[in-house]
Amino acid sequence: MKKKQPVLIFACCILLATACTNQNKKNDAGFQFKDEVKQSDIEVTKSFIYLFPSPGEILDRFYNADIQYVEEALNDPDKVDNYLSTRDKSLNLGVYLTDMAYSALFTRSSEAVDFLDVIQKLSTELNVSSTAFETLIDRAKENLGIRDSLVTISNEVFFNMVEFLEGSGQENTIAVISCGAYVESMYLAMSSIDEYTEDDPIIHQISELKYPMENLLSHAETVSDDPNVQSILKYISELNDIFSQLEAESSKVSKTEPGVLTFSGGSAPELNKDNFDLMKSKVISIRELIVGK
Repeated sequence: MKKKQPVLIFACCILLATACTNQNKKNDAGFQFKDEVKQSDIEVTKSFIYLFPSPGEILDRFYNADIQYVEEALNDPDKVDNYLSTRDKSLNLGVYLTDMAYSALFTRSSEAVDFLDVIQKLSTELNVSSTAFETLIDRAKENLGIRDSLVTISNEVFFNMVEFLEGSGQENTIAVISCGAYVESMYLAMSSIDEYTEDDPIIHQISELKYPMENLLSHAETVSDDPNVQSILKYISELNDIFSQLEAESSKVSKTEPGVLTFSGGSAPELNKDNFDLMKSKVISIRELIVGK
């Protein structure tokens, strides 16, 4: 299915304030982001926040396309003690950040708080500043059943963590966490699809993850001297190779703002059945290596 209208793709993250105003209406318009981002908003945030969408922002697009909640797809919080190396803790921190956002989207309040507890534990073990987590946990407990508040909190957790890591020179950890988050986001989306159909808006949104995945690969390559990053480059490269096979009609690409790519006069890439089946198989395989069977 080809969408003929111009497509605005942000290979970046929408500000938390923008996420709070999202009306979350179900639609099939695809993975389309806000048409406007103020220059002042871009200038007051750090670069990595705009390179990597938060799990909440990614999953919100899937939610709008009527993704179904699949509880058994989530990673068990009780498995947290199984992750012993820095690499595995960082990857699964990304997984649990995504699972928290997923639970928040569906107003699974107790599950969201459970994941927040696990996120705090892993963050502490990884020496990621967790001074804000106690406040966030208290806020989450006070807002049980309030979907927008829980989604906001899940985004705050991610944004605060990325800002801390960038500020402390831990760009390598950002790459590993983001890898876990992106794989889990794709896994949750694909878990809700029983059979490929060309006009499925969820599949269209999955295909548009091509752009942030390219950003992740590019960033990971710049910090590939880190052993943990080197070990996950294979995962990112394998997924990026599949994305690179996607076809899109010729379009004009321009960079209108820092971190913002505008595509016009063409269409977004699309997953055909073969691409989708290959992608799903690869995501499941990588996800099992990350979380353990």
